[in-house]
Amino acid sequence: MKNAVTTLCLFFFLMMPGVSWAELKPGDVLDKSNWQEAKGLLPEQILKYYADGQARAQIIEAKDEWYRLDPDFQRHTEENVGKYEIDPEGMFVETATKSYPHWWRGLPFPNLDPNDPQAGIKIVYNQQALRYAIDDLATSSARFSWIGARGKERYVVIGSVSIGFINRPSGPTPNLDDLATKEITYGIQPYEMAGTSTMNWFYNNPRQWPSVWAFVPTIRRVRRLAASNMSDGFFGSVFARNDVNIFIGPVSYFNWKVIGEQDLLVPVAAPQGLEAGPRFTMKETTPFSYAVTPPNKKVWRVEAPTNLTQWGYTVPEWQGAPWWPVNWYLAKRRVWVIEGTSKDPYYAYGRWIAYHDRSQLPLGYYKLIYSKAGEFWKFMINADLLITAEDGSRMFKLY
Repeated sequence: MKNAVTTLCLFFFLMMPGVSWAELKPGDVLDKSNWQEAKGLLPEQILKYYADGQARAQIIEAKDEWYRLDPDFQRHTEENVGKYEIDPEGMFVETATKSYPHWWRGLPFPNLDPNDPQAGIKIVYNQQALRYAIDDLATSSARFSWIGARGKERYVVIGSVSIGFINRPSGPTPNLDDLATKEITYGIQPYEMAGTSTMNWFYNNPRQWPSVWAFVPTIRRVRRLAASNMSDGFFGSVFARNDVNIFIGPVSYFNWKVIGEQDLLVPVAAPQGLEAGPRFTMKETTPFSYAVTPPNKKVWRVEAPTNLTQWGYTVPEWQGAPWWPVNWYLAKRRVWVIEGTSKDPYYAYGRWIAYHDRSQLPLGYYKLIYSKAGEFWKFMINADLLITAEDGSRMFKLY
């Protein structure tokens, strides 16, 4: 078995055929004894792991309130009807001016028609809008682990800080560089990674690729990196920078097409119990000592449960794949099926198939990636859900 990066995402290499013929109910457990019942409800490349006994998951009912916009974000989304469009080059522009927006709030495309030839790219732009729907963000630590057949082989712990400039809940802020967001990601552990950092600038201009700089402590120099190919591995892994949350990056540099809709068993992370709903909560707190906080701006602390994800290799009695998240669930959702290809001939991927929630929150669940030769290469599983604050407001994305 090839190594895989396991965070909230999993990547693997195998496939098999199948057809739908049965119905799974909440409370059922999908495993090798009944995997045939999920034919047509899971990508074939992922269903194989249930058939082989390497994966199992309980079926639950996904509550509709998990996938609703908070009232303020919903109001701005409804105000965007007809305000934006996609130009012939795939650029996100204002309908009135035909130029790209420097600020917006809400989802840019509230009403999606599956028969619209531009539906695919609009779904991805909506997904990007969710990613930007925060003010500033500080992550104290995130762990990337390389899991092999015998368990964890190595790991990297990173931290990050970022500031958003569009779709900010608190409103516009000075933006001299015309950015969507900028962030710094830095290594914490192991020792050889400590102090290594990268800075990314994502621009509003749809024709401008992100800018990336790196600092390496051993040479004490800042180097600007080539950002044109974000299919390169992250920290030496098979996890590409564009794979975060199924996709991040300049949307207009890719071709997008809706190739179908279907019911799908999607991953849900609810380790605190089914009644707990989404896996994170937010509590109002005091600003970080280094934060510049405008008057009356709320600062939140995101709290994750200690058993957020339990990987197979950490559970002694587990007999399946060591990289499998044993405390994830599956829930049936209606999804968009989107095909993506790059306009860049040097992009590493040939094409990919992604599955996004059919609700107003186009959360991405699975991504099947194929090589330039058309061969299946790897897949990603994403169980990202909403984060709910004590006052009912939502944070949509962590990255």
